[in-house]
Amino acid sequence: MKKLILIFIGFMFVSIVLANDDDTVSRVSKEKFANKQYLYLKNPCEVFGIDFTSSELNIGFFCDDGPQIVSYPVEVNSPNPLEKASLIAEELFEKDTERVLISIPESYSYRQRLMVIEEGKKIGFKNVRLMSNSKAAAIGAYWNISNIREKRIASCVFRNNCFEISIIEIGDGVFEVLSSNGTTFDVNDIQTREICSQALDNLYYNRELDEVLIVGKNDYLSKNNALIEAVKSVFGNSCGYVIDDENLIIQGLAIYSSVFTKKTDILLLDAFPFSIGIITSRDIFTPIIYRNTTIPTRKTQMITTVENYQSSIEIQLFEEIIDKIESNNSSAFFRKFSSFNISGIPRAKKGVPKIEITFNINADCILTISINELTKNKELYKKTFDSLNDLDI
Repeated sequence: MKKLILIFIGFMFVSIVLANDDDTVSRVSKEKFANKQYLYLKNPCEVFGIDFTSSELNIGFFCDDGPQIVSYPVEVNSPNPLEKASLIAEELFEKDTERVLISIPESYSYRQRLMVIEEGKKIGFKNVRLMSNSKAAAIGAYWNISNIREKRIASCVFRNNCFEISIIEIGDGVFEVLSSNGTTFDVNDIQTREICSQALDNLYYNRELDEVLIVGKNDYLSKNNALIEAVKSVFGNSCGYVIDDENLIIQGLAIYSSVFTKKTDILLLDAFPFSIGIITSRDIFTPIIYRNTTIPTRKTQMITTVENYQSSIEIQLFEEIIDKIESNNSSAFFRKFSSFNISGIPRAKKGVPKIEITFNINADCILTISINELTKNKELYKKTFDSLNDLDI
């Protein structure tokens, strides 16, 4: 049975990585890969990667010689990329797949992330996990530097006229995300400079980098040198620069899938990409999880009643807007994404109840909220926000 599929979905891109329990490839015929020589398929191999663009199907896999990628043309007009990826995976392996890791733009909102997860579940995947392009590219580029001293890099990805960045500290096989930023809107040099500057400012201390990785289609980067220069204007001449093709994304996915099959020893310490918090009935915003907090994480916040014998409180959930380019209103930093009422608060004078709100964020950025009244040790609310039905659409 296949263990893992990784898929990039966002605009016109999809990537899949598959893993089998056994050490053989299931009936991959040469007719399916016309004019290609897949010598590595003759060797024991567990992991395969597939990446769709508007013009190519890329296949990536991990073997004894490391990650490998091959490509051939595909039709320009294609169905839902996630469904297409699922069909190709079924053709290759002739079995259903249970687990999926989807790579998305870094600036996707909570709602957009759930949309991708639900789309994966509709196709038939039971477990859906997420990873951003810039983090996958970083893993693809730096996965094999275990013998090199600790390195701090910025992974910058230009894809489909969009841009994102993750600043990552790497050492002993650990990829620790320190800061991230991005946009899913058409980007120019001014916006690129602003996005990089914000990611750097979020470090607060020790902003020195060893290297900046710039990833994108070769023809796109060569025609848009102003974007590369915008990146360099932020990070200066004190660090090195590496420019590479977007194949690093599928390569990173293939490599990270090998973690689950214990082929490589890599640990990704991801960070929550935006701040998230609550507004209570008195319209006071309280952030609970701050942007760039390492996940999984658990944070609590105490609130109380503002009226005598108050028995209920309306809670509104707000998230920080990362993709600020989408709005001409620079003050629109937060958006509401859900709301609910908690009831059953013990009757008491205002300020007496001790209401503890706990936010749990797992490694896939999925939020679980639990609310307890401490004076009576009473649970008032508990919910995992893993479905679009849980949000205010």
